[in-house]
Amino acid sequence: MFGQEGGAADGRFARGADGVEAAAKVELPCLAHAYSHQEVSELYRAAGKTGEKIILAHMGAAQWKASVDTVKGSPLVWLDASVSYNEYDKIRYALDVLGASRLVFGSDSALLSPWWTISMFESAGLTDDERRAIYRGNALAIFGRRLE
Repeated sequence: MFGQEGGAADGRFARGADGVEAAAKVELPCLAHAYSHQEVSELYRAAGKTGEKIILAHMGAAQWKASVDTVKGSPLVWLDASVSYNEYDKIRYALDVLGASRLVFGSDSALLSPWWTISMFESAGLTDDERRAIYRGNALAIFGRRLE
């Protein structure tokens, strides 16, 4: 797992892209904290460069819509919607643009109750197939037998 504490402004953001490359070398999926569209874009490019599977936690935070639009072209990037605020149409928009196969459940526990994120997904009117993919199936697809 890699984060971009402080983001690009303080020069530490490169660790996020370096983290994607490090995960690719050991053939492990990467979870990166992405709190802005800029971070999502950089990590998206790193995934494309390395061929690495990457989960972007926090969906770009307040810049979630631009972040969803940015990653729609890559089957290597999944979004995790754990974040401390919610917007009414966030999950439904991501489902419509990316499909359920590109979202994963993440709660940011112990900072937030898992019910906070569950309520975001459930308020989007998930189908049973979307629910199965988001809460379990996509993680199995990303991590494979490591979860069994």
